[in-house]
Amino acid sequence: MGVIQYEQQAGVARVTISFPARFNAMSRIMWRELRSVFESVQNNTEVRCVVIGGEGGNFCSGGDISEYADFRFQESTLGSAVEVGIPDEDLPEGAETVLPGWEQAIRQFFTAPGASAEYEYDFGDGWEHDVVLEAVLPRVKGRKYPRCVGGARACPPEDCGGPHGYEDLLAVIFEPRHPEFKNMMTWLGGSFDPEGFDPKAVRFDNPRTRWRRAFQGA
Repeated sequence: MGVIQYEQQAGVARVTISFPARFNAMSRIMWRELRSVFESVQNNTEVRCVVIGGEGGNFCSGGDISEYADFRFQESTLGSAVEVGIPDEDLPEGAETVLPGWEQAIRQFFTAPGASAEYEYDFGDGWEHDVVLEAVLPRVKGRKYPRCVGGARACPPEDCGGPHGYEDLLAVIFEPRHPEFKNMMTWLGGSFDPEGFDPKAVRFDNPRTRWRRAFQGA
């Protein structure tokens, strides 16, 4: 194993997430190793209890942001489908190639109005988006870019379980008598307006800063 440590003693299986450099954030490699471990444990009649922990004082800080986003550009745009995101070095030979996103300029894919891509955010929850270039407009002098010009509804909370989990969340918060209402509102920080959206509140991360944070821990 690489980032998952396993030991078994007296009927107790101890599984330790060992990736403290990234606060044990969930990654594709970790996901595969965990699945392998639990498939093995499931068939092990000597195991009576499984204890999961994390190395370095963190259990699991969530998902590794470096693996959260993948773009798949349509055949109609480039003549053949192209996937841009985080290359997986552990994929078998002959598997579909993923171009490293930090080396690609978005303008080479969105070349004219109508160009489109499929965008998947969070490999675990699977938020899928259709991204379409609607128009190319002249830059306005003195205006800061990039900027959000419009939108609708709030972004679903992180780690809410994907589209189905978000649907369940909405069902709970719209029904104050629901048995999970109080716990859900506490988890949401006390309030959440699914219809709320303010373009002026949108902030764009610096891609170089994101890259350093993801790959250098800076």
